[in-house]
Amino acid sequence: MVQDTLVADTVDAESITLADSLLVPTDSLPADSVVIQRLPPMPGSRPGDDPGLVARWDRDELLRSRAITLQELLAPLPGMVPLRAGDFGAPEGITLDGMAGGRLRVFTDGVEDMPLDGSVPDLAQISLGGIGSVEVTRTGGEIRIHLTTLQAENPGPLSLIEVGTGDFDTNIFRGTFIHPSAFGGGLALLFERTDTDGPAPDETGSLQNVWLRYMRPLGSRLMLSGEIRSRKVESELAQAPPTMTRLTRSVRLRGRISDGIAAEVFAVENKLDLTEDSTVAESPRNAHYGGRVGWDLGPSWGEVQIRHVNPAGRPNLLRADVDGGFASEAVGGVSGRFGWDQEGGGEGNPPPTVTRSVWGVSAWTRPLLGLSLFASLDEGERGWSVPAYFELGLPADSAALFPSGSDATYLRAGARLSLWRVHLEGAWLSTEVDSILPLGNRVDRGIRAFPG
Repeated sequence: MVQDTLVADTVDAESITLADSLLVPTDSLPADSVVIQRLPPMPGSRPGDDPGLVARWDRDELLRSRAITLQELLAPLPGMVPLRAGDFGAPEGITLDGMAGGRLRVFTDGVEDMPLDGSVPDLAQISLGGIGSVEVTRTGGEIRIHLTTLQAENPGPLSLIEVGTGDFDTNIFRGTFIHPSAFGGGLALLFERTDTDGPAPDETGSLQNVWLRYMRPLGSRLMLSGEIRSRKVESELAQAPPTMTRLTRSVRLRGRISDGIAAEVFAVENKLDLTEDSTVAESPRNAHYGGRVGWDLGPSWGEVQIRHVNPAGRPNLLRADVDGGFASEAVGGVSGRFGWDQEGGGEGNPPPTVTRSVWGVSAWTRPLLGLSLFASLDEGERGWSVPAYFELGLPADSAALFPSGSDATYLRAGARLSLWRVHLEGAWLSTEVDSILPLGNRVDRGIRAFPG
């Protein structure tokens, strides 16, 4: 595993945050004559005092941030351990408190961004362009990053241009356009490019992001949305292919069932195009289909999601996640979670069906004189495989040599003190795992898990 000390270039925040001066004035039509087309809100998010909530950023905070990619946004958080291999375009990973492959998950508008080349997504390839909010949550055994895309908030269209330059000939251009009612629905466009020469002669890199979304209402309660997102990464590093392009196409139908309850069904197709000198023989791809329902009813909240993943040349995956909880201002709160994976089948010579499950529970007290207590317990096995025996052409009975999941027990307990503007938090963490998985991206290309 390589941990480089080079830090990706940053662009001065003052040179790129031009939102206030570049907002297009609201259309001259009366506000009540323009219908703002938006996806119905999806309830079920954690309350603000849940100790599993690590950080939240809204749109204004993201505009003030110097971060260009998700990796840069998360790296300064306490406890985060970034792994770097160069400048823009270089693969990067991140972990937290003893976690490794399969324990970090990214969701965009509630749908998981399944990794294609490794056990976790490459956060250096995930741009903040077109993102309206970011939420990071953690349990004892998992980190979840929830991204919410931009939607229209006013009757008039929004145009936003961000440009900047920095050291090592680093340049950024990001253009965003959102129309609340175009062609009978809502429209969003984004083009972004960041490139740099890097601090060394052979470390040039670039990140290019294109996003297109169109939404159309079906009655008063349903919204149909289609999206295309392309991410292209170029670099000159020995441990990474010169060019990687990920194409994601998705369609979703979301509707409001009643006050505080919403549901949606979705279909997503992902494809990663790699150059010939990549370490992966074929361009990986997957398609997944599923649905979810969320609720926020008084003191209780929760979400249930089920999906089927069909990756080319690898085992199929059926995954279910159930999360929920109860909060009271007088006492505190409790939350629980359950995850279930069934992996098997697929193309070629698949291994036998493998079933894994994880469960966890958290509790916290309301502040008393500014002091609140919290604790969480998580147990089980998690980790969707990208098994090396498939890529190497080995027989299925070689699966035991390449375990793709780790059985773990995480116990975390601590306290939080908030007095005036002083906020202190500390926790004791106990971790027991039977194996440590590599992160799986090109910073850490190990094919074997490490037992013990």
